[in-house]
Amino acid sequence: MELVISLIVGTLVGAVVFQQLLSLSAGIRANTDSAGMGVDTRAALDTLSDHVRNAMPCTAVETNKNSVLLTATTTSFSYYTDNTCGKWVRYQYPAKDKLITIANTLGRASDDASNDVVVVKNITSFSLTYYKSDLYNSAWTEISGAPAVADRPKVCGIRIDVTVTWNGKATRMSTLVRLRNSPVKVGLDGVS
Repeated sequence: MELVISLIVGTLVGAVVFQQLLSLSAGIRANTDSAGMGVDTRAALDTLSDHVRNAMPCTAVETNKNSVLLTATTTSFSYYTDNTCGKWVRYQYPAKDKLITIANTLGRASDDASNDVVVVKNITSFSLTYYKSDLYNSAWTEISGAPAVADRPKVCGIRIDVTVTWNGKATRMSTLVRLRNSPVKVGLDGVS
């Protein structure tokens, strides 16, 4: 009888310990996944920033002359990768693959479709804020909403704000990109 009771108690204690170990393992995995998602998102934003920073001004098309931006909205933008205005790259939220919208993702597409990929997943919030400067060495002014075609040559900076959520944990990241090749290239303070 003592042996049976000992076996039952031992089995119950073992089951409780096993359940605790499973819970601990799941918690560690969720935490690691969230941290990994943040690292992946930061790396994607850094790459995006580097690409946009080196956008080239269009010099061949009169309607968009001297603009580094082909299109610009509060959730997407296209920038030129050469001066002839024939090559461009678009970042768009939500991403689109052909005619299919991919929810909660930021995608990159190009004029030749060679770099069409999903850049960031699990997005719960995404916005773009544009800044312009009317004169060289003057402070930036925030543009409300998307820049008009006439404002695109004056755009000298873009704030990219993204929130990703993984396992219920939200991580917000924001970066401000100075367009190095904008005709009105200047720092946020108007002097750098």
